[in-house]
Amino acid sequence: ESEAAMNRPGKTVFHIVFCRNILHREIFVSVNVYSDLTEEDICNLQIELAKVMQLFWDEIQTLRQVLLVREKYAADIRRQLGMSPLSNIKQNLSKGWQDVQTSAPYLTASATLEDISHSNIYMRTRESFTHAGQVTSSAMSNMGVTITRRLAEMRYAQGQPSSCLKRKSDIN
Repeated sequence: ESEAAMNRPGKTVFHIVFCRNILHREIFVSVNVYSDLTEEDICNLQIELAKVMQLFWDEIQTLRQVLLVREKYAADIRRQLGMSPLSNIKQNLSKGWQDVQTSAPYLTASATLEDISHSNIYMRTRESFTHAGQVTSSAMSNMGVTITRRLAEMRYAQGQPSSCLKRKSDIN
């Protein structure tokens, strides 16, 4: 529009209008320069918007309070029934484990593992590993005893004058 059209009566040409909202705070309202609203209309709409927003936030607060009361009531019922968050978790885990144990892949794998654990190769391998573990454990134990003895001998030798020093002292 032309500048003449913008300045005709009834047109608001201000970019910013100062109003007071229902909380009696000065607010700044950005207005379209081509708006047909007067400053008074803008202030009235701003006041109406502030009222609506205040109601909106009041309702949200009320809903929060209602939900909190309901949540506490549900928690009280759960407590009376002996239900706790931990018992719910345990129950869910038990149900999940039961579902796994009855699933086709688990049953197939379990049967295969049973067959393998009874095979001759598995038995011989298990016996070999058991024997190797026993031999390794014995060797480590013997090595520990040997190291302990050697350290004790070294410690004892440090406390005694060396044979070299004894001979030297015998000479004097």
